[in-house]
Amino acid sequence: MSPKVSEQHLEERRNQIMDAAVRRFSQHGFHQTTMDDICAESEMSKGALYRYFSSKEDIVAAMYERSINQETTMMNEALEQNGPVATLVNLTEGIYGQLADPSARDGYRLAVQLWAEAMTNPRIYDLQMQEFELWTPVIAEVIREGQRRGEINEDLDPELVPRVIGGMFMGIVLQKSWDSEVNVGECCRIVQALLAGDFSRAVPMDLETRKRSATSA
Repeated sequence: MSPKVSEQHLEERRNQIMDAAVRRFSQHGFHQTTMDDICAESEMSKGALYRYFSSKEDIVAAMYERSINQETTMMNEALEQNGPVATLVNLTEGIYGQLADPSARDGYRLAVQLWAEAMTNPRIYDLQMQEFELWTPVIAEVIREGQRRGEINEDLDPELVPRVIGGMFMGIVLQKSWDSEVNVGECCRIVQALLAGDFSRAVPMDLETRKRSATSA
């Protein structure tokens, strides 16, 4: 009778394989990497590897699941902030903080590859959309709450705001994958200035003035 393996041990082995796959995918490309390569990188036998994952796509699926769990924790912490704008600023801090971590470089290089892979691979597309759809409704509701409070421009489409915020982040991820010297901390500060209304030094038009202007137009 084989000894019982703890859940913690299984999780550690899965993470060992995923981390090895991230390194290989980042350095050599998703399609150029084989399961044998991942075996070598993880220092595991092929039999041991296939006990946990049957294909590269299964490994990627587990990566997405791990990422979604981490992002859910971050999102819940941000939602505890007092006010919609504070929530958005806090979310930005957390997301860009992860990107600034030098150990995350292989991860965001892989992310760019998977964005391209999602264009032609239905399974990767579905996984990508699961992650995207985690954020979109939450941020949209934060925007609606800010609009109800009069803190966020009520003329903005709350369904599109998450796409714009996400688009800025994805653009920085792409640039960071090309150039490791991109200052993510400063990028974060600029995005926060845009979100918090501190980007322009011109005096912003208050809500009542904007409404009167729209009415008289």
